Amino acid sequence: MATGNTNFGNDQATGTVGADGFLGPVTGALTSGSIAGTLTSAPTTYAAIGAAQGSARQIGNVFTVIVTATTSAQGIKLPTAATGRLIYIFTTGTKAPLLYPFTGDKIGTAATNSAIQLTANKGGLFYAKDSVTWLDILGA
Repeated sequence: MATGNTNFGNDQATGTVGADGFLGPVTGALTSGSIAGTLTSAPTTYAAIGAAQGSARQIGNVFTVIVTATTSAQGIKLPTAATGRLIYIFTTGTKAPLLYPFTGDKIGTAATNSAIQLTANKGGLFYAKDSVTWLDILGA
């Protein structure tokens, strides 16, 4: 792990980059001024495979994911939940693949290790509220 500081004038924020390459949590305060910018992320495309948590395609350490599927029984699997981690997933086409949590994790109110069905041709934001639970904000 690496720890770094970011200075904004007289204010400072401190964060730790974990072995997975993600920054967090960041602590500190910005008491004056502002931070501006645009978050961009080149998408990574995954083809859904398998019909169970153990055989689903594992998502890597990325922010934006595009999923393709040839049947709605195929699945992809989130990386392990880590507090504050965000992943945006968009499905293309007419098939709605399954989304599994990492082994031992859960998505929303679903049971541990249980899949949820994504919506075809829609996107959703997934946020790890702690080390085992993903919250989902699914597209309309």
